[in-house]
Amino acid sequence: MSKIGVIIILSIAIIILLTYLYFIKKEIKNIAKQLNEYNRGCTRKKVDISLFDRDIENLSSVINDHINISINAVIKQKNTENELKRAIANISHDIRTPLTSILGYIQMSKREGTSYEKQLECINTAERKANNLKKILEKFFIFSIVESPEYTIEMEYINLNNILYELIASFYDEFKSKGIDLNIDIKEENLIVLGNKTDIVRIIENLMTNLIKYSKGNEHIELKKVDDKVMLIISNKVENLNEKDVKLLFNRFYKQDISRNSSKSSGLGLSITKTLIEKMQGDIDAYIIKDQIYITCSWKIAYTK
Repeated sequence: MSKIGVIIILSIAIIILLTYLYFIKKEIKNIAKQLNEYNRGCTRKKVDISLFDRDIENLSSVINDHINISINAVIKQKNTENELKRAIANISHDIRTPLTSILGYIQMSKREGTSYEKQLECINTAERKANNLKKILEKFFIFSIVESPEYTIEMEYINLNNILYELIASFYDEFKSKGIDLNIDIKEENLIVLGNKTDIVRIIENLMTNLIKYSKGNEHIELKKVDDKVMLIISNKVENLNEKDVKLLFNRFYKQDISRNSSKSSGLGLSITKTLIEKMQGDIDAYIIKDQIYITCSWKIAYTK
């Protein structure tokens, strides 16, 4: 090949290379412009990836992925902030309401001319409400602990049958005072799971307390083996509860309509229950059939005996 031919080929190659570099630079400027407009809030449009170079397209795709991560992070932050505001409002209400009542009864007991009997009645009422407030504050304390990522559960083999029998017996007087005729179905086979006794007791206590507070009859507790899981099913009749309410039951600070006016309820019991059971690799769910609510807890079975 002659020198002229080589020069022509090199010239064409240089022209092609320069043209390619020109378009690459143009596309980089275009990406930078789009990002600047996005960062200034002029547009919510992502980076255009319909480009001529595959590597530039890949870069644009990665940038768009990062934008998606940023958008989701902002949404999550706003949701967290809103949830925190609601939590603070709920905590303030749950503490202020009984505290105002306690102060009111104390002031009534100090009025001139108040009989000794009336003073004693006011003091006893204030003490009862103070104990209710103490329980609410204890739940907030427990909630703050179990929700912490640092909170870990020491796992051990737990006989669910024995725990359930003991707790049902301990709640006997409360069931009786509320006129609850509890239907119990616990299989004779001992069902062993991996969990933490203290936390499992807390879970079942929360569910039984919930049943006592809000049940309108037809109360059932069942413990059984289903495939490789142990299922605890607690059900009772309810009023003023629908599918929408049931889906929100385990949300933090959520209160059912029937409990919103109760100073005894913090809306944390079921949220604590869900957190604890999930930290034991278990699961909890709720559903409603007609006017009967079913709350199911499940653990993977370790063994039976």
